Amino acid sequence: MLVIGSAVVADGARFKEITLPSLERALDPTDVVLSSTGDARGIAAVYNDFVRAARGRPDCEALVLLHDDIEVIDRNFRAKVLAATAEDSVGVAGTIGGAGLRSIAWWEARRTAGRVFETRKPIDLGSPRADVDVVDGLLLAISPRAFQNLMFDEQTCPRFHGYDIDYCLQARAAGFRVTVRPIEVLHRTKGGYGDTAAFEQAGDALAAKWPAYFRPDTRLEQAGRIAKKIPTTIRKQGGRFKRLLRARPPVSTSIPEPTVEANVVAADVPREYECLACGEAVYPEAYRPRSGPHALVCNTCGSGMTWPPPRRQVEGDGLWAELYGNARLASRDTWFSEGRKRVEWMQLYLPEGCLLEIGCGTGEFIKVAEQDGYDVFGVEPSGWAAEHARALDLPEKRSSPHSTLSARSTCW
Repeated sequence: MLVIGSAVVADGARFKEITLPSLERALDPTDVVLSSTGDARGIAAVYNDFVRAARGRPDCEALVLLHDDIEVIDRNFRAKVLAATAEDSVGVAGTIGGAGLRSIAWWEARRTAGRVFETRKPIDLGSPRADVDVVDGLLLAISPRAFQNLMFDEQTCPRFHGYDIDYCLQARAAGFRVTVRPIEVLHRTKGGYGDTAAFEQAGDALAAKWPAYFRPDTRLEQAGRIAKKIPTTIRKQGGRFKRLLRARPPVSTSIPEPTVEANVVAADVPREYECLACGEAVYPEAYRPRSGPHALVCNTCGSGMTWPPPRRQVEGDGLWAELYGNARLASRDTWFSEGRKRVEWMQLYLPEGCLLEIGCGTGEFIKVAEQDGYDVFGVEPSGWAAEHARALDLPEKRSSPHSTLSARSTCW
């Protein structure tokens, strides 16, 4: 079971209107939700009450502390929290965080990770899965190995700043991992961090307590940060100029003429192509049939296309019949076994939920996933393959003459 705690403001109206309804949708009846006002006392003191409550429940599998303006939007919130805190040596998990701290402003750390939705705009700080030094206090998922041994420091962080950083650094110093995981929440914030003087005071106290984790920039890092402050418009103009230069056709006379063999004529090799992704002109290298197919990259958007282009089109059913045929069905046990391995790997990160497989073939993987409780949705252009998927009792819908959807239920 989970213990959920939130330090609410004033009468707790935000918590009752935003956080509590979303928790009721996401949690089990066995889970416990606690709230306490943090106005008179600091957050650290309130959170210590929740820590003691979690310690008093031997069946508590994780303690989750979150702000009173957090709306849980992840349908697999509970499963993700339990999976994250059950990982080996994890002490604290969150949604966003950083490593290589410069100051209490962790978002300016040398490496950041995670994603959170905010009412202002989504914040994407990099990889959704990463071990860091600290995670933001908007959501702290604490494992039993941590909350049984660590308390929030009410002396260093008496009010509303730095408590999350201090607790994470306590966990790191105790040998626990602090990690970011893709737990989807909506932070209904107005922005800012309140009292600037109190924020700076907390930063000084934390830097004095944890000098090993706070390191100022080197001269090289300072220069790099200054370079990043170049106005965005200038960077955009520079990038546009470079793309224009790259898009110009090659003029060097050193490029050899196309080699023409018996089955290749000059008409087969157009001078330029239009990128299927962005529509910009793409100028291939000199065509050498003997070099074999390779990826031709668009200099504007980076998309790739097969070069030289195929000489014939193969419909989905023809492709399956030509490349697989009955050999696919003859080795179906192998495909089921492979599907089982993929599902077991997936369960480490997402124990339940909705699965979409693009190109589901004859349906072995999504059938195994369905048997393990996932809601599955498969897209397969080959009618021949979809027929065999349907034989596995995967209901089928057609979206177009050339696109077959094999599904149990949809995600939307």
